[in-house]
Amino acid sequence: MTGTTSLSATNAGSAANIILDDTGNDFGGAVSAVTSSIVSTIALVDLNAITLGTISSPALFSTLSVTAGGTISDTVAISGFALGSTFTTESADGSAAIELDFGHAFTGTVTLDTDGSNNGDHGNATLVETDSAISLGTVDVNDLTVTGAGTIDQTAAHDVEGTATFNAEGAITLTNVANDYSGSVNLDSDRDGSGVKSAVSIRDANALQLGAVDALSLTVTTGGALTDTNGSSIVVSGATTLTATGFDIVLDNNTVTGGEHDFDSDITGDALTFSGANVTLRDVDQLSIGASTATGTFTATAMDFDIDGTLTVGGGTGTATFLSSRFFLADPFFAFLNSTSVDGNTFSVIMTDTDLANIDSGTAIFRQDTSVAAPADGGVVSAAVPIALINIDSGTAIGDVVLETTDTAGTGVDVSFGISNGSSGANAL
Repeated sequence: MTGTTSLSATNAGSAANIILDDTGNDFGGAVSAVTSSIVSTIALVDLNAITLGTISSPALFSTLSVTAGGTISDTVAISGFALGSTFTTESADGSAAIELDFGHAFTGTVTLDTDGSNNGDHGNATLVETDSAISLGTVDVNDLTVTGAGTIDQTAAHDVEGTATFNAEGAITLTNVANDYSGSVNLDSDRDGSGVKSAVSIRDANALQLGAVDALSLTVTTGGALTDTNGSSIVVSGATTLTATGFDIVLDNNTVTGGEHDFDSDITGDALTFSGANVTLRDVDQLSIGASTATGTFTATAMDFDIDGTLTVGGGTGTATFLSSRFFLADPFFAFLNSTSVDGNTFSVIMTDTDLANIDSGTAIFRQDTSVAAPADGGVVSAAVPIALINIDSGTAIGDVVLETTDTAGTGVDVSFGISNGSSGANAL
């Protein structure tokens, strides 16, 4: 057929189906199919690419199946299909995509498969829902972009070979134990930019690379390493839970890589908790840490630290390193904003003795972060960039507290330290 195809089926008392599933079908123009009955099935097969016109079934017991040897695309909104919609492309080279970006109103789960021939070559998939929430079924694609007007969740596992992007106006819940996201994953719970964020939860059976994240709370569980993506920020206004037991966690973007992270972005004390092997974290301002475990080493960079629960490193004998990213600038105005005066000297604030007492490690190292340059605000890093442990009681118990004074980054910036109990001047632990 070279022109458009319009099909309709109505049966008030029984099923009304439209089934055009011959593998030799070749629709040249847009295909429209509309049913109206209690039970309905629409099944379309095209040897090559297929363009969908009006596709609709309001029935409570309705399904949609579209299979093509080329790309599946749309021209108007698809609506209905409470029992689910399945879109499958079959191509030898993975060039066939699923492009459903008009703005749809699916009432059931949506399944996306761009490797219908099971040859390992995947096409990209795009799905846009403008009416309500999206419930995803099985997904087997290369790059994936899903945009919803409500929540996004899943009923079956996802296998995404490339980058995955989920944009919602509500919670994002992708917690199937068999999920496998091979590329970076972007998670935005505030798609419309209203400032109303929601909870985000994601699970991967293997390693997981987070891209840009904007969430009220964040829960991540992996069966491999957890890492970030250069240039992509993770912003969580509430609590964050990272579980990669036995594997490394590295979320350390900085001003050089771009995409600095901000956990507890509203600075209300919501803690980040983690379980991993070697753990490296960086926060643009204050980092609050709850009860957490790093079986290897732990390194964190922030302006200040708040240790709200026991932080166990290396079974209590490992090394915990805390790097202060506060810059003492020559400009007195910035010095006032970025530092605290202790016993007449200016220091970057690290933590109090209450925080220090919660560190269960063999060695705790404190030093200035010299891995990046000072902010581009006209100030310069002072020749001496002191660090202080504020209000440390002489009875605070920890294995070894090491105050590094060497310029480990080779920047030429001198690093000095002060320890204060708040009343008796500088003291040594």
